[in-house]
Amino acid sequence: MSNGPPQGRPIATSDCAMVRLRYHGLHEASPPRPSAARTRPLALILLASLAACGPDARPAPAAERLRVHIDRERRLQRKDLEPRPPWDEDRVAIVQESRDGVRGTFGEALSFPITASGLLEVSGAFAVEVRLGAGPLGRVAHELRLRARGRDELLAAGESDLEEAAQSWRHVNAQIRIAPGEKAELVAVVRWVGDAPRPADARPLHAVPRVVAVQPDRRNVLVISIDTLRADHLGFHGYARATSPNLDALVARGTMFERAISTSPWTLPAYGTLFTGLEPARHRVGVSARRESAFGADHDDAQGDFQALVCATPTLAEAFAAGGWVTGALVSNPFLFSASRIDRGFDAYMGYFNRAQAGVDLAASWIEARGGAPWFLMLHLMDPHTPYTPPAPYDTLFASRSFRTVAGYPPTNEQVRAGGRTQADDDLLVDYYDGEIAYTDAQIGRLLEFLRARGALDRTLVVLHSDHGEEFWEHGGFEHGHSLHDELLHVPLAFVAPGLVAEGLRIPGRTSTVDIYATLLELAGLPVPDGIDGASRAGALRAGRPLESGLDPRPCISEAMLYGQRELKAWSNATEKLITDGAERSQFFDLEADPGELTDLAADRAERVRELRDGLRRRSRSLRALFPTADAASFGRDARGDLERLGYPGADPK
Repeated sequence: MSNGPPQGRPIATSDCAMVRLRYHGLHEASPPRPSAARTRPLALILLASLAACGPDARPAPAAERLRVHIDRERRLQRKDLEPRPPWDEDRVAIVQESRDGVRGTFGEALSFPITASGLLEVSGAFAVEVRLGAGPLGRVAHELRLRARGRDELLAAGESDLEEAAQSWRHVNAQIRIAPGEKAELVAVVRWVGDAPRPADARPLHAVPRVVAVQPDRRNVLVISIDTLRADHLGFHGYARATSPNLDALVARGTMFERAISTSPWTLPAYGTLFTGLEPARHRVGVSARRESAFGADHDDAQGDFQALVCATPTLAEAFAAGGWVTGALVSNPFLFSASRIDRGFDAYMGYFNRAQAGVDLAASWIEARGGAPWFLMLHLMDPHTPYTPPAPYDTLFASRSFRTVAGYPPTNEQVRAGGRTQADDDLLVDYYDGEIAYTDAQIGRLLEFLRARGALDRTLVVLHSDHGEEFWEHGGFEHGHSLHDELLHVPLAFVAPGLVAEGLRIPGRTSTVDIYATLLELAGLPVPDGIDGASRAGALRAGRPLESGLDPRPCISEAMLYGQRELKAWSNATEKLITDGAERSQFFDLEADPGELTDLAADRAERVRELRDGLRRRSRSLRALFPTADAASFGRDARGDLERLGYPGADPK
């Protein structure tokens, strides 16, 4: 369903009111609404189909509209069975979904006015919160109707057993036609049916319906974002191994940025930038409040109190929703689940398990359900992240043997960092990492072929992106989140849209991922808001521009550490790079003479280091004054367990 009223704008939740529903309990995210129940253990029952109406419908109360986060049962299997390791999980499952919703009562019809006209796509869904206990669960009936003068059309109806319906949202998609000036509304109701007693605390939740104009000439937007993908392990960046034939062919049809630099070396702040066009110190999501406040002070603080997205920050999904796109996201990193608030603006924000195959299958199903309205979908794929466990035949594509035959595999990140490993052991990790990239590339090829077969590929603006790279001991470290060298910051970035974006263009020089937000908006014909950190690069990559088109030289800032005792920040342009803690520890590199960042020139360039470091300190103080009390991101027990399985030890980001 939707996070916006029928005319296509997201519901304003200025106080960031949210309700979190889990299969074993209901939890509210801070700050809660006063009327929301706080301590009752509830189970979520999700209805199947869209809902039934009575003769008198009341308007859906705006004051009760909430961002509802639904956590499905994680294992999707009996509790007494041993969970399989992540690399053996082959199911296609959505385990969390966020939507804007309205609480109702059984038998009460809620009205959602339609202000648009013409041929429209309608999408929606329903849920019921109820305490699970012994005894019969009962059944519910549900309908969705279109009402206008002289019209009463049933769009969807059904009846569901509560236990069966507890596994997932049941979505409805329909097309309707509204004449100009015609007053119309969608009316939804859920009823309890049968003789089973209805639990006293059961209440329906209606996702706010989305009604979007069908516009066949408007481009869809697909952002393919691959977690932990360093640029120099891809064919179109010159890698010798054939890790990315499908991506190579895709990028050849568009424009690539040869030196795209991420704003952060780990996931959460990097995606905060993608969704807001702001650098991490401004959007705050994934920023450690205590480490940030200590930037420039000569002391250590290892606190990992990561913050959530600032409530008033506009998001990319909100802009596309307001512009008339149906918006969806599929994410598979628990750090990206709803606790961070970066789900705002998405009609359906879905956390899924497990591999790229599942992400592609779910993306294809979501796209196939669209009724002709333009769509914006972000597909996040996780496979190159630790542990590196590519499925056959990719497990032996570059490695001499499968990881399944390696004793004690996979090692934890701490075990790898502790040393005592042979060069052959470390080489295998790179081999398996490359195998994960090749597997992901094959799955992306499958999605592109799906779009091509539907005649949708040439009508879709495709963006290829990664949040950060991965270190394999170039500077003595492993994994990511711990340093700001280019093996962690240099990421792939390409835009592909025949007739809109130049074909075969390679743009040299460094550019920041903070520019993606504004570039996407301009390419889609949407206004670029004032006051963001990024700048649109659309003019440099539009079809018809000369191939020598370049970029204005602006410095890149990267920050917001996952690990370590201190916050680090990096400042770089085409020729210089500073990495500093804002106090006495700084590194300075000449990128022209030393692109691998192997020779620290901080002592020789002390005056330049002082100038850049002091500028970063002034910036940090200024931004801290603007955001003195950002909210913490609260990750649940299941998310922490999933993070630990991905190699984040004792993951408890509060």
